Amino acid sequence: MPAIGISIIIGALTGGFAGYLQNKLTIMDLGFLGAIISWIVEPNIREAFTLNLGNDLDKSNIPNPKNGIKYSAWATSWIIYLGILD
Repeated sequence: MPAIGISIIIGALTGGFAGYLQNKLTIMDLGFLGAIISWIVEPNIREAFTLNLGNDLDKSNIPNPKNGIKYSAWATSWIIYLGILD
């Protein structure tokens, strides 16, 4: 399913950005602030992208698993954020 592949990319990008932001702010002794910002901002951005992806696929009459898009992006985001694949 192309939709799942795209949602995995979305999750990887948002999770990677959240980890990057937290690491950069940790260097500046603002690690807790970075964690809070990344935990508030990242899920909203990821959700917006996955909802738009689902809506675009619906408009194009392409069948897509709504929950599959949401949860694959969520899982990938956590995998990248936690560095499980490093």
